[in-house]
Amino acid sequence: MNKSIFAALLMATTLICTSCRKDKDENAGPEAGIVGKWKVERMEYTDSGDLNGDGITDDPEIYIELGGAEDYVLFGADGKCTTFIDGDEDKATWRMEGNNNLQIKYEDEDDSISFAIKEWTNNQLVLYAAEESAGAKYEEIIYLYK
Repeated sequence: MNKSIFAALLMATTLICTSCRKDKDENAGPEAGIVGKWKVERMEYTDSGDLNGDGITDDPEIYIELGGAEDYVLFGADGKCTTFIDGDEDKATWRMEGNNNLQIKYEDEDDSISFAIKEWTNNQLVLYAAEESAGAKYEEIIYLYK
């Protein structure tokens, strides 16, 4: 009888301790899920509108670039970012704005790029950016995976 009471107490204590323990990521901000090395699956670019400035709306131009075996984006916990695409390495900083926007500022650029997060799971990240200039619209979708 004493053994069964002891076993029941041990099980109850174990259940209480494990159910009350907080997960490591529970208090982490959204940045925690971005940190790490992401491989580039593909990048899609769309140019639309008046692309040559003649006042006539041109047919959209769509470009798709598949990620190479060595292409990646590395988001560091320190807010630094490295991209390696087509053999070129670029350094940047990154930060989250809310839960659905990612700001990236490359070292050699004055402005940052604001990406909307279209999809975000443990192993897939889809980023979308759009910009309009002189009647033309430029869109970029980047598909990353772990």
